[in-house]
Amino acid sequence: IPSYKGVKNILAAKLDQVELEEPSAIVPASHENVRGQEYTIKEVSHVDPTLARQLAQLRLSAFRAALEEQLHNPQYADLPFEDRLGLLVDRECTHRDNNRLQRRLKAARLPLPATLEDLDLTPSRGLDRRLVLQLAEGEWIHQHLNILVLGATGVGKTFLACSLAHASCRHNFHVRYERTSR
Repeated sequence: IPSYKGVKNILAAKLDQVELEEPSAIVPASHENVRGQEYTIKEVSHVDPTLARQLAQLRLSAFRAALEEQLHNPQYADLPFEDRLGLLVDRECTHRDNNRLQRRLKAARLPLPATLEDLDLTPSRGLDRRLVLQLAEGEWIHQHLNILVLGATGVGKTFLACSLAHASCRHNFHVRYERTSR
């Protein structure tokens, strides 16, 4: 058995003159990978290349993805043009709103991923449900008021503050979480 550690050995064994198989036999469109999971090569886009380039230039990635989905799904063919266009624009707007929210949450540097839906507002906790929901609406921000969350260790001050900050981010406010020393 020849050694394959160098070019000299490859040339001596004439391995550079081996005929190659057909490309279709080398890389099948669908095959199992090392872990045994099915692997399929991504289909080619059905969107006109000029349109795809223009959508990319306008940074309408969600619009393009929704258009691809509409072209692949025959259920959309029955819809009128205005409805299909409305769905495409709605998808792009939703995508942009989600990205904006994610940027605001990242900039806020919240220590916990707390939301109002995760907040335990049962009477046994001692939180005034109406007050918490009123604060979550963000009217206090428009009035230029502040909130101080005070309490003993472990009662959930940070969780409450993070959930209110998250709610404020949902209302398009920029938030920054800061801890203060005593």
